[in-house]
Amino acid sequence: MYTKEAILNEIKRTAKENGGKPLGEKKLLDETGIRSWDWGRYWPKYAEAVIEAGFTPNLPWTKYPEGVLEEKMVPVIRKLGRYPTINEMRIEQIRNRDFPYNAIKKRRRDFIRDLVRYCEKKPGHGDILEICQPFLEKLDEKEKDDLTNNSGSSVGQVYLFKQGKYYKLGSSKDPVRRGKEIRIESPEPLRLIHSFKTDDPKGVEAYWHKRFENKRRKETEYFSLNSQDIKAFKRWKKLC
Repeated sequence: MYTKEAILNEIKRTAKENGGKPLGEKKLLDETGIRSWDWGRYWPKYAEAVIEAGFTPNLPWTKYPEGVLEEKMVPVIRKLGRYPTINEMRIEQIRNRDFPYNAIKKRRRDFIRDLVRYCEKKPGHGDILEICQPFLEKLDEKEKDDLTNNSGSSVGQVYLFKQGKYYKLGSSKDPVRRGKEIRIESPEPLRLIHSFKTDDPKGVEAYWHKRFENKRRKETEYFSLNSQDIKAFKRWKKLC
């Protein structure tokens, strides 16, 4: 169990190693193992712990001035010649600490829409617009399909894919369609291990995420599972 002083010391230590900038809540967990229920015994919000440690909390994406995030994405798209995957954005952040990966990730589809609108008004950004517009149209089409599929029914499926050496666990109305989306986000081979129907897909997904929490890969829905974990997941349908 972490004491209040130990948590503050870890915030200070990791901030020093991060160029004087305090880590976010999830990054601190990755680096130190300090979880929300550890610091939650002393502060109602993680930002308050950061302040007590002597730092200014990281600003949320809404505090970025208009156009800043969009301009930081432009050179990445030009370098790749296409819109980057989540993994490619994460790698870009490792190479360039000024790249706002977390802020862009939180906005996801909204960010792409904002980027298209931004490039429509910005001279010299026609190449970015040419890349992003078709990508956004595909996402919008998928959103329409999802609305159609979701109407009148709450039944969904919880799935387990294997991609590389990790397993992705989530829920969807259509695991096959979801698999195609994942392949767009990451080029690694993908294989469906198991899926089952349930009238509470989000609730069941949350159960398995919590059960495998200590095997989660950082801020993702990817887990490092063993054969016993997979057998337990496959038995779920039989137990319902």
